[in-house]
Amino acid sequence: DTGDWIHSSVAISKGIVYFGSRNGNFYALDAIKGKEIWKYYVGDWILSSPAVYNDTVYFGDGGAFYALDARNGNLKWKFETKLAVWSSPAVCGGTIYFGSHDRNLYAVDTKTGQEKWRFRTEGPIEISPTIYDNTIYFGNNYGFFYALDAKTGKEIWRFKVDDQISTSP
Repeated sequence: DTGDWIHSSVAISKGIVYFGSRNGNFYALDAIKGKEIWKYYVGDWILSSPAVYNDTVYFGDGGAFYALDARNGNLKWKFETKLAVWSSPAVCGGTIYFGSHDRNLYAVDTKTGQEKWRFRTEGPIEISPTIYDNTIYFGNNYGFFYALDAKTGKEIWRFKVDDQISTSP
């Protein structure tokens, strides 16, 4: 029992279910027995859904993005953002991509947590990015939909809709 809301979807890898809660804890449960394997306290709401890649689980909270060892919950790295990370991450080729309420879409090295690039938009990003053919697609709360080069973060195009974009591509 987390004692608070679970806002995100879960990720499942190698028989372990991963998810965060508004109580500030990120959980790993045995997928068969439902028993807690480990939990990691971040101290803020966790609203993004996690992603698992190369035995690392990634997720964001109210002002940071985390990489934990998927087997034991030990912190590998933490990347600070200025505001909340509601966007769920997308991983491709050793880079993890996620948006933040600070209006940036970030590209971060999956192993080191070092920023590769960031792209500033007109509004907060709650939408999870999608990657296809070396292009990242995502939208923001101010009604812009973007396509960026995944390696450089350079804008390929943008499209304006009449209202905010509140779902992932």
